[in-house]
Amino acid sequence: MPRRPRLTYPGAAYHVYTRGNNRERIFHAESDYAAFWDRVGVVAGRMGWRVYAAARMPNHLHLVFGTPEDNLSPGMQALLTWYAQRLNRRTGRIGHVFQDYALFPHMTVSENIGYGIRDKTGRRARTEELVR
Repeated sequence: MPRRPRLTYPGAAYHVYTRGNNRERIFHAESDYAAFWDRVGVVAGRMGWRVYAAARMPNHLHLVFGTPEDNLSPGMQALLTWYAQRLNRRTGRIGHVFQDYALFPHMTVSENIGYGIRDKTGRRARTEELVR
């Protein structure tokens, strides 16, 4: 059974979550993290997104951003496809890197931002620290 279409709309803020296929690592080295976050900046710039927060773990990631246009799906496709191709070339593997991505668009930025995002000490990040 196919998944239901994602509900997206202009001017929305999203908390997007994705993880590695079979919960495998998606970041293997610091260079992977750096390349991914550089690409987040490129895609955000092209799509006009405003990135509010980001969190990375070895096998999954969270992004919180606003989209002035209804362009979430093409932007995420560009971002995740680029990274999957890069990682597969670099590591000599084939196949899927990401399981899928989930989004939570029904919260306002102030409710959503900082949800579950913690600093290196484990302290929950405050909204004003993330929006600077």
